[in-house]
Amino acid sequence: MLQLVVTEKGRPADVQVISPLGYGLDENAVAAIQKWEFVPGQKDGAAVPVRATIEVNFRFPGTAFDEGYERRRTQFNVALQALRHVDTTTVSQAAKDRAVQSMIHLDQQNFPGAVYLIGMWKISGEMAPAVAQDAMAGWVKIAQAAKKSYGPAIYRLAKRSLDGPTGSGKTGDDETADDKTWNDLRRAAVLGSREAQFLLGDRYEKGDGVEQSMDRAKNYFRLCAAGGERECQIRLGHLMFDAPHRPDYEYEQALAWLSLAADQGSGDAREVVQREAANLTPAQSKTIATLKRQFSGTIEQAQ
Repeated sequence: MLQLVVTEKGRPADVQVISPLGYGLDENAVAAIQKWEFVPGQKDGAAVPVRATIEVNFRFPGTAFDEGYERRRTQFNVALQALRHVDTTTVSQAAKDRAVQSMIHLDQQNFPGAVYLIGMWKISGEMAPAVAQDAMAGWVKIAQAAKKSYGPAIYRLAKRSLDGPTGSGKTGDDETADDKTWNDLRRAAVLGSREAQFLLGDRYEKGDGVEQSMDRAKNYFRLCAAGGERECQIRLGHLMFDAPHRPDYEYEQALAWLSLAADQGSGDAREVVQREAANLTPAQSKTIATLKRQFSGTIEQAQ
């Protein structure tokens, strides 16, 4: 989903992704929009610039359907859902045990998500004795998943490098070790790692290890906010809400994201939303409600 200004000449300007997908699709959406021509808005018989919201849909003609991969992906998601309830009574111990065995089986089939998760379990030992603790073997598993372009695995390796001694030598592709780490974090974020998206949003906002850039911070926070991460919704909302000379459309987006965070139990976000409610015009209230529904739809698809 994008917002843009249609100029008096019917050309798109100030194109911004407000609800991203990642995986390189956002850049393709912007490139497509910039080629479009529009009928200009009219006021009193004269052409005027108008702000518009546009949803871009993607189709992948000719893409082969891999039934085996889809079956493994479904098994992975079902098992992961059971394991997320490991501390609740909604899933029986037998179901949790089956979920662990399902992950082990998927790991043996080299399904990237399961390879990564088994690697994490080997490092932490949290699923012993079903998965034996072996940190070295665990990092090997994570590296295998990273080679399959699995975002969370790429993030984990890059974060390990970021937290370790700073490299100063050249790698084989003529990047410094630090450059490679940051590029890997950006790649992990594009490939769906919400941890990488949050880390980069935080670092770009603070200028910690990278140049300070509020625009880049907002872009990375948007990715994980669209994935349903409450903390990303809060940080994105405040970045736009607290910005000096903020435009009206960012104020409305900010309140939409903060409203979603409030629905997930954020007292801070709820306080801002309730305080601002009395100052909204009917048109702003309608726009915020529409944005919230649109953002919620993106989150449901991501989950």
